[in-house]
Amino acid sequence: MKRITMPVYILLALVISAAPAQPFDTTTYDTSVEYTAGDHPISICSADFDGNGSQDLAAANYFSNNISVLLNYGDGDFAPAVSYSGVAGPYSVSTSDFDGDDDMDLAIACFASDNVSILFNNGDGTFANPVAFATGADPTSVFAADLNGDDAPDLAVTNSLDNDMSILINDGAGSFTPAVDYPTGVSPSFVCAADLDGDDVPDLVVTNATTDNMTILLNEGDGTFAAGVNYAVGDYPSSLFAADLDGDNDIDLAVTCGSSQNVSVLFNEGDGTFATPVDYWPGHNPSSVVAADLDNDGDADLAVTNFLSDNVVILENDGSGEFTVALILSVGEGPVRLLVADLDWGYGDNDLAVANFYSDEISVLLNGGMTGVETCCIPPTTGDLDQSGGPPGYNIDGADLTLMIEGLFINPQNGFDGICLDEADLDFSCDRPCSNTMAIDGSDLTMLIDAMFLNPNHYLRYCDGMSHY
Repeated sequence: MKRITMPVYILLALVISAAPAQPFDTTTYDTSVEYTAGDHPISICSADFDGNGSQDLAAANYFSNNISVLLNYGDGDFAPAVSYSGVAGPYSVSTSDFDGDDDMDLAIACFASDNVSILFNNGDGTFANPVAFATGADPTSVFAADLNGDDAPDLAVTNSLDNDMSILINDGAGSFTPAVDYPTGVSPSFVCAADLDGDDVPDLVVTNATTDNMTILLNEGDGTFAAGVNYAVGDYPSSLFAADLDGDNDIDLAVTCGSSQNVSVLFNEGDGTFATPVDYWPGHNPSSVVAADLDNDGDADLAVTNFLSDNVVILENDGSGEFTVALILSVGEGPVRLLVADLDWGYGDNDLAVANFYSDEISVLLNGGMTGVETCCIPPTTGDLDQSGGPPGYNIDGADLTLMIEGLFINPQNGFDGICLDEADLDFSCDRPCSNTMAIDGSDLTMLIDAMFLNPNHYLRYCDGMSHY
């Protein structure tokens, strides 16, 4: 049996001091909520696995050789993890609909068994036993994308011992052709796909941990790739993210470099070649980066996990691709990977989820919006005056009725103090965000009583005003 060993960058524990960044208003994101995963989660992805319209989570647990799936109740609160075994040294997880049945499956790069394993979704957020496809030696990263233009997601997998990348083409039904390998740098650690040269087909970018560079492989248009071109970055790059960072409509790159403790930003020249990197120092041993509009100002900011300082740092984009530290958010121990997604039922802002390697947890940070745009306090329904949360039909109870009666009859002067009026305005007679207590009246009370006692199977309307039954 192959001995499971940890790749170097997870064991790397540096004591070099980085200049401390100064946090701004940390109320933008809620305090992180931790959910138990398996033993040493090392990768994370999100998708709607159970078809209820909300983003669920899947984490690869390296030491326990399993996958944790956490289903979203709809409000950014997650059910306890369900584990799926049969994967040896799962090091990376990606998601797509591999078999064309309109639900989201999982692909796992298995470091200890030299394969990528597919877990097909049963259609309800549960998963079948894994089906393995051979890769190279010690696969560390898997990314799903349609590489050959046939509308079926293919796979790119980095093989850290072979110093190459495997391409596995999907036959459309979830079976994959034998791997075709392309040389990279030494110890490839991470791969992602994006259209870098503007020809509408996804190219590939690979970080190479030992040679301190990244390899760009441009797609020939049919799922084959030109010889790689290397670009220097910082020391020991471990992850990257592709996005338009300077607003010029081409895809730039952000790369985390653990040993040099920086994030390298490389701007696209418009043709798939890249300028000299610009470096930022977010904290101790940055391990993962994502890009998204985190402050609702229309440009892509960066969120970075710092493996040794147990936090996530938000680097705010000024609109031109220059970044400054805006927030420092505490998470679990050893944050190694993060993702960005709207986790709280379609509010339209970008939340974060983090895999914490040492504390065996997933941290969820919900975005309250840096610009102060207020929405319903707790999705997905109104009526939850005490903000207890939970799925539709189960988040309203006697405590909410008591608060409604208190505000209307017992203490009308200030009975609604501290209550989000969006939650109390069940009949949507007030604009959003609601600031007029006079809009809360007997009609709202009647609707709450109806939903609790007379017609409990009729959910109250969502924060968007739409009715759901």
